[in-house]
Amino acid sequence: MELNFDSLKRELELALTHTEYVSKSIVIIEHYKGIGLTKNQATDCLNQLRTKFKSEEAIEDRILEVLDFVTGFCSPQNAVWDSAEE
Repeated sequence: MELNFDSLKRELELALTHTEYVSKSIVIIEHYKGIGLTKNQATDCLNQLRTKFKSEEAIEDRILEVLDFVTGFCSPQNAVWDSAEE
C-alpha cells in the first residue's frame, strides 16, 4: 500500500470527531506508520489539520492531544515512535 496523505488527513478528521478520538487516531497513524509514514510526516499532517480547525477549539485540543502521542510528549510506552525510531 502506498502512502496517501489526503487519505490520512480524511481518516484523521473523521477519527477526531469520535468520542474515542485518541485511540482511533493512534490506530490510523500506526497503520500508516507500518507502510512508511514518518514521525515528521505525521506531525506535519496533524499540524495542517490544526490550522484547518483553528477556529474550532475542541477539535484543535483533540489534535494537540494526538500530537503529544506522535511527538513523544507522553509516557514512553504510549508514544507512537520511540526514541530509537526517530
